[in-house]
Amino acid sequence: MTKTIGLFPLLFLAANALFPSDTFQQTCELPEFEWAAYGTRLTGRMYTRRAALLGDSLYAAGYLKSTNAPNKEGFVDIDDDFGVTGPYTRADPTGASAFSITSDLVSYTTEFGSFAQYEVGVVKIDRLTGRPQDVYVYYGEGQDETSGLAAKETTSGRKVLAMSGHFVGSLRGDHSDGTSTTIYNSNAEGTEDYVLHPNAVKNGFDDGFVISANADTGDANWIVRYPSSTKDAETVGVDIDGDGNIYGSGYACNSADEDEVICDGFVAKFAADDGSIIWEKSF
Repeated sequence: MTKTIGLFPLLFLAANALFPSDTFQQTCELPEFEWAAYGTRLTGRMYTRRAALLGDSLYAAGYLKSTNAPNKEGFVDIDDDFGVTGPYTRADPTGASAFSITSDLVSYTTEFGSFAQYEVGVVKIDRLTGRPQDVYVYYGEGQDETSGLAAKETTSGRKVLAMSGHFVGSLRGDHSDGTSTTIYNSNAEGTEDYVLHPNAVKNGFDDGFVISANADTGDANWIVRYPSSTKDAETVGVDIDGDGNIYGSGYACNSADEDEVICDGFVAKFAADDGSIIWEKSF
């Protein structure tokens, strides 16, 4: 379960039944919990959106953003913008024995608006102890928003992590062999990797994405753009079968003319090896 307090996403595993959501809104009291891990650096923030369990690991996915900006006075580039610390427990509420991990984020200018730049991020935590283990970052120009997450061990023993969402500029997946694959928004000119988001000064258009990654390392198996649109599209949710194929569902909206936008929902199956479409259904 996730609860955002201020700028810091709080991740906790409850020992007993979870309190109803209005408990957090009406009081400052937390339910009983086994451990907590949360962001501890003002130079980077994460907005958690989804969580998944695989073996002894908890994966929390969302948006990552550096709060540094090169066009601000006094800017200093650092390589540990974002950090997670844990576990905090009832026996150790100050985290005296906690562990911390950090990750480098790209610091973008704010000339296009403060909401214009996010990365896709996943934090890996030992679900038994609450100790942070790693941060996986998939970088890209423009706002990259995570909405889907799934984790599974296949019948062949591969541990697969699937992520999905939408993006407006570019998005990159780094592979285990040192190479990388970058996808570009279909509305970009050629390979220009920045298209403005609606939250920025001017309007931009979203395409969906799906990433298959090694759950142990975060290395991308593949990354694909799907679906494309001339207005707004997103692969909202994903799941994984025993062979490592990924299933995605979402929507695509396209402009029919200046006054009409047509939106269709979809379900699609992506091949385990390369993310190619095995089948797709629209409705």
